[in-house]
Amino acid sequence: MRLLSDGINEVILTTVSSDGRPNASPMGIILKEGKARLRVYRGSHTLSNILEVPYAVAHITYDPLLFVICSLSDPEEWAGWKTVEGINLPLLDADARLYLRCSEKSSSSSSVVFDVEVIEDEVLGHPRAYNRGFSVLVEACILATRYRVFKDESLVERVMG
Repeated sequence: MRLLSDGINEVILTTVSSDGRPNASPMGIILKEGKARLRVYRGSHTLSNILEVPYAVAHITYDPLLFVICSLSDPEEWAGWKTVEGINLPLLDADARLYLRCSEKSSSSSSVVFDVEVIEDEVLGHPRAYNRGFSVLVEACILATRYRVFKDESLVERVMG
């Protein structure tokens, strides 16, 4: 877990269906007390793929365009494929990659939670997973400074909300 920090680490996760169709989507790997988990929502290609083929690749990148592309569709071009434990997995250009084995931990009507085990990692650049907690902290600080100036109670509600 040397490439992840406690909290929610935003990565781009690639998966593959049992018939070889690749999928990419932004995903948060939740790291808490050294254990990594994914919460994948029902109705997504990502969930279908992981249930069929319980492997994924977490791509660590700060490339905002790649996040946008993978939020709206699958990339037109893939960086390649890598076979891990006999499974051919799709790759994107990234600063680092974590090759994951997923095992179902729990499920609800809206999502499935998977424990993830890092099988292998690959550092290609200067990686650090994006942690959205940092953005929340920055946003809270901005609202707090605005409250100090404007004394607008709705800003407090937004920070606490």
